[in-house]
Amino acid sequence: MKFLVAFLFITSGVFSQTILEDEELPVMTQSEIDYINSIQSSWVAGHTWVSSMKLREAKSFIPESEPQSYDSSNQPDNLSQTPIPASYMANSTWPTCVTPIQNQGGCSASYAFAATAVMSERACINNIRYSGVLYSSQNAMACSTTTMQCSGGTSLNLFNWIQQNGIGLANCQAWTGSTTCSNVCDNGTPVTLFYVKNIVQFSNAAAIQNAIMAGGAVTSSMTVYKDFTSYTGGVYTWTYGGPVGSQSVKIFGWGVNGSGSYWVCSNSWGTTWGMQGYFQIQFGQCKIDVLGVGASATN
Repeated sequence: MKFLVAFLFITSGVFSQTILEDEELPVMTQSEIDYINSIQSSWVAGHTWVSSMKLREAKSFIPESEPQSYDSSNQPDNLSQTPIPASYMANSTWPTCVTPIQNQGGCSASYAFAATAVMSERACINNIRYSGVLYSSQNAMACSTTTMQCSGGTSLNLFNWIQQNGIGLANCQAWTGSTTCSNVCDNGTPVTLFYVKNIVQFSNAAAIQNAIMAGGAVTSSMTVYKDFTSYTGGVYTWTYGGPVGSQSVKIFGWGVNGSGSYWVCSNSWGTTWGMQGYFQIQFGQCKIDVLGVGASATN
């Protein structure tokens, strides 16, 4: 019996040590990247600044903050009867309303970047005088009380907060990653607040497609697996590694490849990740089809 207890103690210690060592390794090693590229041709893995993080750092950077599902009572009652084309790009329909790729840096605030990008594009689509206007991710992240600032959150919770409290513009408060909420612009003038309305959730691909065609991009949360951090191009499908956390992104289009349909999205990991900040992902992957959210700015 003493031998069994000692054996369990030793093996438990070795197992714990292995976990600790794994947490200190890069999210993706070269051998893992080579393996992914050897077993499929849908997308290409490579070294990125996110995949080069230690796994421990990545789990903090990409926290688990997505809901398992959205409330069905807050989804559209009727979908548009407009036929859904095989491919569609909102940035081709409304080219003057496209928001730039941004970089959240070390702050886990993808929810703020996705929500403000969608809010900005939809404001422009509704009124062209808002072309080039970008709402402040900094103000949204630092001031929202329904998220955890640089420790994660959801675009849905942020939209609900903006609907009641409003946010400023990016040219008033630029992104710094500071978690201190301020009611004045960087130049000392008061923040002018803007709000959202018509917050709607989408839990299937057709609903997201109809929403994009009708009013522009939507946000969605997706599960981030280890291999996604190494994405450099192609149509992503989960290939290797366990979940690291979740990320909020902007969906603005879709297309067709040999395996079916894929979404076209933008991330907030800067232009050196993915395809200059953009990525494509197969329909049905990583729960991206079931966690969509749209909202319109009240301009």
